Amino acid sequence: MADDEGEGARLIEPRLVKVRAGERGAGWAVGTRGVLTARHVVAPYLDHTVDFCLAVPDPRPGAEGFGCTVVWQDKDRDLALLAVDQQQMNAWTAAVGAGTGPRLAEPGTAPLDVEAVGYPDATIEEHFPHPEQVPGVLRPAGGAISGLMPLDVDGSVPEDHALWEGMSGAVVRDRATGRLVGVVLKADDDRQHRRLYVRPLPDPDRDAGFAAALAMVDAPSVLEAVNAPRVRRLLAVGDGAGRPYRVGQVPQLSLFGARRARTDVDTHGDPYYPFVHRDLDEDLAAALDRRVDGTDPRMLLLVGDAMSGKSRTGAQAVRSHPVLSNRALLIPTSGADLRDVVDLAPPEGAVLWLDDLNTFLTGLDAGVLRYCETRPGLVVVATLRSELLSGFLDRPELRPAWAVVDDNTLVERFALPGEWSEQDQQALAGVEPVIRNKVAAGLSLGEVLGAAEELQNRLAHADPFSRKAVAFTIIDWARTGLTEGIPERLAEELWPSYLSKKDALVVNNRDPEGRHKDFKKALKWVLAPIPDTATMLVTRTEGRLQAENYLVAHPLQEIPPFIWNAALDHATTAEAPATIAILAYTAAQSGVNDVANAAYRAGIDRGHPGVAPVAALGLGMLLEEQGNPDGAITAYQAALDSYHTVVTSGAAVRLGMLLEEQGNPNRAITAYQTAIESGHPEHAPWAAVRLGRLLAAQGNPDRAITAYQTAVDSRHPDYAPRAAVRMGMLLEAQGNPNRAITAYQTAVDSGHPERAPLAAGLLGMLLEEQGDLDGAITAYQAAVDSRHPDVAPLAAVDLGALLEEPGNTDRAMVAFRAEIAARLGALLAKQSSPRRARRRQRLNHRASQ
Repeated sequence: MADDEGEGARLIEPRLVKVRAGERGAGWAVGTRGVLTARHVVAPYLDHTVDFCLAVPDPRPGAEGFGCTVVWQDKDRDLALLAVDQQQMNAWTAAVGAGTGPRLAEPGTAPLDVEAVGYPDATIEEHFPHPEQVPGVLRPAGGAISGLMPLDVDGSVPEDHALWEGMSGAVVRDRATGRLVGVVLKADDDRQHRRLYVRPLPDPDRDAGFAAALAMVDAPSVLEAVNAPRVRRLLAVGDGAGRPYRVGQVPQLSLFGARRARTDVDTHGDPYYPFVHRDLDEDLAAALDRRVDGTDPRMLLLVGDAMSGKSRTGAQAVRSHPVLSNRALLIPTSGADLRDVVDLAPPEGAVLWLDDLNTFLTGLDAGVLRYCETRPGLVVVATLRSELLSGFLDRPELRPAWAVVDDNTLVERFALPGEWSEQDQQALAGVEPVIRNKVAAGLSLGEVLGAAEELQNRLAHADPFSRKAVAFTIIDWARTGLTEGIPERLAEELWPSYLSKKDALVVNNRDPEGRHKDFKKALKWVLAPIPDTATMLVTRTEGRLQAENYLVAHPLQEIPPFIWNAALDHATTAEAPATIAILAYTAAQSGVNDVANAAYRAGIDRGHPGVAPVAALGLGMLLEEQGNPDGAITAYQAALDSYHTVVTSGAAVRLGMLLEEQGNPNRAITAYQTAIESGHPEHAPWAAVRLGRLLAAQGNPDRAITAYQTAVDSRHPDYAPRAAVRMGMLLEAQGNPNRAITAYQTAVDSGHPERAPLAAGLLGMLLEEQGDLDGAITAYQAAVDSRHPDVAPLAAVDLGALLEEPGNTDRAMVAFRAEIAARLGALLAKQSSPRRARRRQRLNHRASQ
């Protein structure tokens, strides 16, 4: 029988206790020896009506009671905290368990699924109450006036209100997290209301007595935010209560990504060195002002070389801003959904900080930034190394989902020059000569303070047998795009592969313990700060090794195949699906096509809705580049079928182009139409131009003109003028000169370096044929003034011919000189019709390219 009772005792939480102090009630063990309960439960003890106060954690009859004293009470709130006698601590720990118990938390304002755990009289059998878990919904807003929050019970309730007695002092727990959010004080007099009333817990930050009492019983003196678990999951930085820091309250600049300064210079008491202002800081402050007043919601992207001071400059700007310094700071964890992160922003707004933007790019697209723009008061600030941005822009076909970086409607880029101008250097007048001299020699202040030269020297002169091999293992891993760092165990497996055959043979012939010691010794060296600096080659965080960004940005060698293959194996088994997409992109950009191909296919196989479409599009571009159009078409179609916001439109255009080449115009038209209907600011006008060309080639000028008009209406800086010229040519051929003139003029007004001169030349010819000689002269002059190497000379000939008419001799001479300057050769006063026709053909041919 005793064994049965023992089993039953384990069915209830060990920290649930009965409180006996003249009244019966419940409580909850907090800290190592505390009990949280209602004050009225221990009121007879406080009033000296009774001389005992007991906490009884075992629900069975006759169980041991533990003597308590009241270490904190709040008569107005009707709450109390008890402390178990020190002499009984060992037995108490055995009864309720070791540790400090659940955390305390705010209930928030929204309805919350909870449970109250206590000993209601309704469970009494033979004078003995049984524990009861009462599930329900806590409605915090209902206590706005009385301070007592209603708890609507889900299950059955006692027939008699009095039978709720014994639940007084019962804690109320958030069912999702087990955190304590309040204490039951009473039940509603009307049982049909099925309602208990709950007092929220005081905030120790505001109640010093409660904080001191919690410390006395070794309980955390923190009242967590209601969304603390979510904050900790999504944010890399937050305070002890699970709230985002205020921008100006972040305890260390390193949380923004700033580096500590070298230690062999006078840092004036600032471990990061006092901030030195440059001219661009004023522009940056003005940009932040525009975001605060709502006139410019775009992401602010600081671009510069490694150690150019991007993170420090951005951090200084937001921390010194009078408004933003008081807003919440949102720094996402790796792999966090940025929309979920943005949703953490309080109503007054926040700063979303994306240091090293490349680590977030697989989760960042135009849709995310547009979502950010809908959030009141949200300001997005990011940093990106310049060589990574160059990689995005130099090979745009490899970054379809990351084109947002180059979208100036969503992103404002601030270039941070590595070299300091003479005017900037004037701000260094008071600093040590060694710093001034190095900056004057071309280093950035960040490189000087971050010991960039010392970093490179330390790596260059490292012992190649172990130290350099371990360092390269970690550095090259980071260069594959896997920015979270290499797991230490994997680095230990890979480093011997960097050794010469002779040295590798020596290492591999050692026993495992000897190899492990070699690795640990070398690792200790790469983790050590360089003398007189705060800089090290590698840092360690939670079992991962991360290379210094400066060394990643300034590689000394190609990434060896065994690192690529190990990264591929790691990424394909990683829990974060975006990891595989990052690796695939980096491999494709580096020309390691076998790894890129395998990584893209692995990303597709994952089936993740945000990664698989990107991988399919990347695979299609890779296969197309490798001369495999059939495989590319299959991949593009898979991306198209995903209905991914950004990927679908890009895949549709590329699919259409391949289908055209394969002689399948009907499917190509369908693909282009899909891209146009997406409304994507880049892909839709691109597809419209492609569709117009295809329809024109098929002899369908009316539909072609409609497609071109779509591109013109987009006002895209490249595709709109391109379409305008083509549309003008079609309209002119159809005998619609007025609309053709309008189309050409649209292209001229665009100022496009290629299309505007072409349009001006064609417009001049058309106006001349229409008898509008003044208009033709103006158009020809615009073409001449463009100095386009092909168009300007031809326009100069026509302009000279027009101006040779009586009364225009002087202007004709100007045109002739312009023609000579354009290297056309000797000017002929009159051109025969065949020569003029050939000029038009040349313009038309150039316009069709």
